[in-house]
Amino acid sequence: MRLVLASVCVLLFGEILIAQMASKPYTVSESDARQHLLQHEEAPYPSIAKAARVQGDVQIELVINEGGQVTSEKVVSGPAMLRQAALDAVKKWRFTPFLLDGVAIQTATTLTIPFGTVEQNNVVQVYNPVEKEMGPGSITQLPVGIRQDLVKRECTVPMYKGATSVEDGSFTKGHFRSNRSMNYAVVCDIPARKIQNVLVYSNKSDAWTGEVIAHGIFDPAPDVGKCEARVGVASPKYILDHARAYAPEELKQLPKLDHQGVNIDICEKASVVHYFDQGKWIHLQGAD
Repeated sequence: MRLVLASVCVLLFGEILIAQMASKPYTVSESDARQHLLQHEEAPYPSIAKAARVQGDVQIELVINEGGQVTSEKVVSGPAMLRQAALDAVKKWRFTPFLLDGVAIQTATTLTIPFGTVEQNNVVQVYNPVEKEMGPGSITQLPVGIRQDLVKRECTVPMYKGATSVEDGSFTKGHFRSNRSMNYAVVCDIPARKIQNVLVYSNKSDAWTGEVIAHGIFDPAPDVGKCEARVGVASPKYILDHARAYAPEELKQLPKLDHQGVNIDICEKASVVHYFDQGKWIHLQGAD
């Protein structure tokens, strides 16, 4: 009789244990979870985070069902601009089933998704210094009128170390004043006055005119590993993302975004977006 009761107790305990396992995931370590990875893709580095030089680790709590699919995910910590990219990536991950005594069980784990190294994300986080200054007359990618105006302003144009052409950050073109205009943004160094400006050129009546939208300091010393301004195109989507990340309280004050802006990066600081609206340039600036 005692043997029968003992057997019944063991069976009942086993059923209770199984029921508890079914309702509460079994916790496994990150290393164990990664050993069960069947398919996964790296989290893409968000463009807004690249521009702002944001990097770091995002930690995510996962629940994985008996079939190895992710059924729940929650961010534990990590930079705000990187969290959604990490979440979107791990949702698609698949694992081989976790077994306990030969039975597939649901599990919970915390994974670390890194952002910010060349090997992990195929992005370069450190800006290259300027290799040499070029006379604007030699930059044939720019219209003649712009080159002539840069010469009058005593400008030189930086060529960055590792760049394949002067166009890699030294100048760019886009619809900066309206969605119908074609404009150029150019980095202008004036060594004699130790000034660095960013100019936007517009074509009016077949003549190019430039306006300074940003002022800076330029160090002409040849032995200085200079890290200077770079210019790029900021799409309306990029501008919105920039505002959400750095100034969400100002979103309602943004103008109608129907053309591109000028994005200016300086060293490893956050970028500044310059947007032309109602006859003036407005700025969206991130944190250093």
